[in-house]
Amino acid sequence: MRNCTVTAASNMSGETYEYLCEKVRKRFGDDIAFTRVTDDAVIGGFMLDLNGHIFDLTLATQLKAMGKHLREE
Repeated sequence: MRNCTVTAASNMSGETYEYLCEKVRKRFGDDIAFTRVTDDAVIGGFMLDLNGHIFDLTLATQLKAMGKHLREE
């Protein structure tokens, strides 16, 4: 069994969390155990840690990437 930690702000609804878990299972398989972690430093989006593979879809990371892209142009 693989482990997936979902880190998000405390305002992520239960429905959204379940939807996200369902999508991860469809993409990576049914043998995943989920752990939910709340972090109010995450102001939007979420981060997944699937057995050490990090998928950072937080708003802060997206804003940093956008800023870097704008500085390069």
